Amino acid sequence: MKTAWMCLVLVGLLSMPALAGAGLLVNPSFEVPAFSPGGYAYDPTAPGIGWTFSGGPYNGSGESYQNAAWGGPAEDGVQYAFLQGMCSISQGFTLASASPLSVSFYMQMRPGFAANPIAVYLDGSQIQLFPSAGLSSWTLETVNFGTLSAGPHTLAFMGAPPPGYGDIDALLDNVMLPAAPVPVPSALLLLGPGLAGLLSVRRRFRK
Repeated sequence: MKTAWMCLVLVGLLSMPALAGAGLLVNPSFEVPAFSPGGYAYDPTAPGIGWTFSGGPYNGSGESYQNAAWGGPAEDGVQYAFLQGMCSISQGFTLASASPLSVSFYMQMRPGFAANPIAVYLDGSQIQLFPSAGLSSWTLETVNFGTLSAGPHTLAFMGAPPPGYGDIDALLDNVMLPAAPVPVPSALLLLGPGLAGLLSVRRRFRK
């Protein structure tokens, strides 16, 4: 009985057309470094942080614990990033081979403050601009980059305030940049039906 179940599991796994790729980003939900309740920092640095932040008050980015000066609950985990004025948050990643890629993320405006638009950049070029005005709760946004070449790339989020701005802010959380699925070799795909056939023969002999 145990052998039969093991064969069925193998058949199921090997019949899948692809294996989901891992995420390409480090610290996608801004949980590193870990702040105490109420804590936040402009331009934080720490091992494993992944992101590069810029600037200071009124023209800077950073991370904050939820339900603190920057807003309410995080979308994922207990922390999120903030973009205040003209600033940026960026991280590099590397593709092993050319593949289609898209990024999804959650954004919202800072409660009680002017809403800072967020521009998404790839390799130094602006791809899309997202206004945060009216986003009083976390809102999922997605950008499709098309097929990217193998090698290093840089993803960036930049504050894009209008002329004459004051304290203008946006919040960012749960940035998802999944790697392309890893194809299963065709020889392994053929092994799945083969195992199913062997299992069927074994059952007939037992009868």
